[in-house]
Amino acid sequence: MTRIPESLFAMLILAVSYLTAQTMPPPQPGISVEMAVTEHAQPMPEADDANAWVVTIDRFGTIYFRANQTNIVELANWIRSHPHSPDAKLYIKADTGVAFAIVREVLDAGREAGFDTPVMLTSQTTRPSTERLVLPMGVSVRMGQAMDKDSVVAEVTKTNQPSPALKINNQRIPASAFASTLSAVLQARTDKTVFLKADDRLLFSQVVQVIDVCRSIGANIAVSALK
Repeated sequence: MTRIPESLFAMLILAVSYLTAQTMPPPQPGISVEMAVTEHAQPMPEADDANAWVVTIDRFGTIYFRANQTNIVELANWIRSHPHSPDAKLYIKADTGVAFAIVREVLDAGREAGFDTPVMLTSQTTRPSTERLVLPMGVSVRMGQAMDKDSVVAEVTKTNQPSPALKINNQRIPASAFASTLSAVLQARTDKTVFLKADDRLLFSQVVQVIDVCRSIGANIAVSALK
C-alpha cells in the first residue's frame, strides 16, 4: 500500500478544514444586549445563520432587524412583504431592561406576517467553557388568547414591589408556589398549553422568568397582552 507523505497528508487536512469552514454559515452579525437568563431554554443554532430573521431590541427600546436599525412600523411592513419558508422562525433578542410592551409589538408584527411560534433568545445560568462553541439558546412561544373557558390562564402583573403579582385562573399565587400549583393544574390535562397574560408595563426579563418557570414543568406557552 502506498504511504502518503506526511507533508501531503497535512496539506489535505488543511484543505478539508478550509472547505468545511467555507460551507458553514458565518454567525449573523448583531447588536449586543444583556439577554434575560433562563434555565430551561433550548438550543437555537439557526439563529446564527446569516439569513435568520433576528430582531434585536436594545435597552433603550431601539429596534434592529439583523444589524439594521428600524422601527416597529417599518419592521412590520418589511416582514409582511417578504415571504418566508413555513419552517422559518422569528428570533427576538431583547435586553432584560426593555419594556415588554415593545417586545409584544414585535411579537404581534411577527404573528401578522405568519410567524406562529417566535423564539425569545436568552442567556443561560451556566456558561460553557471558552473552548466550546456557544450556541444561541431560546424559548419558543406563540401568540394567542384563550378561547375555551377551561383553558389554563396565568397572569403576571406589575406591582409597586420588585416582584410582579402572579395568578392562575384568576387565583393569586405566591411566586414560591407558582410552579407547583401550575403543575398540579396541568397534571390531568392532555393539552399542556398555558395562556400567559403579561402586563405591558413589566420588564422583558420579568415576563421571561415566568415563561421559564412554565417551561420547567413542560408547559407550552401562548402569550397575550393583559387587557
